[in-house]
Amino acid sequence: MNRLDEAKEKLCKALEDFNHKIIVFIDDIDRLTTPQIKDIFQLVKQVGDFPNIIYVLTMDREIVCNALSEYHNIDGDEYLKKIVQVSFEVPEIDKTTVHEILRDRLNDIVHKNKDEEKFENNEYFETVLENCVNPYVNNIRDVNRLLNAFRFKYGALWKETSFVDLLAITAIEIFEPKLYEWIIDNSIYVCGPQSYNDLNKYEKRTYEYYENEFKQLGLNSESSIRMLKSMFPHFARSIHYIGEYSHSDDLQLLRDNRIASIEKFDLYFMFDMNRIKVSREKIYDCLYKYDKNLLISTVTNINSQGNLDYLLRNMESLFDKEHYERFKFVVFTLINLYGEFVNKATEINKINKFFETNENK
Repeated sequence: MNRLDEAKEKLCKALEDFNHKIIVFIDDIDRLTTPQIKDIFQLVKQVGDFPNIIYVLTMDREIVCNALSEYHNIDGDEYLKKIVQVSFEVPEIDKTTVHEILRDRLNDIVHKNKDEEKFENNEYFETVLENCVNPYVNNIRDVNRLLNAFRFKYGALWKETSFVDLLAITAIEIFEPKLYEWIIDNSIYVCGPQSYNDLNKYEKRTYEYYENEFKQLGLNSESSIRMLKSMFPHFARSIHYIGEYSHSDDLQLLRDNRIASIEKFDLYFMFDMNRIKVSREKIYDCLYKYDKNLLISTVTNINSQGNLDYLLRNMESLFDKEHYERFKFVVFTLINLYGEFVNKATEINKINKFFETNENK
């Protein structure tokens, strides 16, 4: 008896004396390459007769059989029957159940970050889930792929982005990468022109134009346009000729940290938090927390970095009548601080006029 046989005999005796079953799970075999699939089954065949060891192999049987047939030039199904003693066909999980699992796991993420208001009873969330996420989530593997990527992004960006939009753009990135790249390259058409230079580059495009463009990219035109209409109000209006997007609409998008706000668009495609001009947390502190001296020093620093316009724009979007007096204090402090800037400070003037209009209401 050679040393290998002696070692196997000793191992068999030890396993028999152990008197407990050892279960070895080998999952997702169908995701391996053909040589790897062959190696797995050769390994199981060689050691599968050890006492008290049970192998549980999970796979897409058709894929594995085809791989074994290709490699061994034999009937893959017959090859499997020689190795696998008992087979169980696991029925495909119902899509409704998969979507419920996705919703439950999203709920855990949201509550962990105390962001419930963006998830519960949110009509926009339901629309995006139906049009941009659920069509791609067909099994637990899809759920895991989506949430693994989303959890990482959300952990870094949750204070500066919309939960709903970040979920949608992550789903598009994973399941429709060509559309994801198209969105990155076409901010002017999904968010709308924001400056005179943008307006010169902007051209009217019809539904048929986008339909043809997406077909050329190998995308489903109908579903691609439906996703963009759900996430980008300007895009939806542009292809239906409903008119231009109003100033107040833009402010609401900015207030909600939506991807359709040009001020927030780039943030959805990066992870460098240092590129955020002024964090939403600091903006809230300026509006609701800082005393006059701290407010002045903070705004002065923001202005020195060239980000005063961004701050004022966000302040305007976050105006809240419930905190009227506090807003009034902040705005008048800024006007006194930048008296020479008042004529140029469009956002300050707009807020100031709003105060004057609503003073006696």
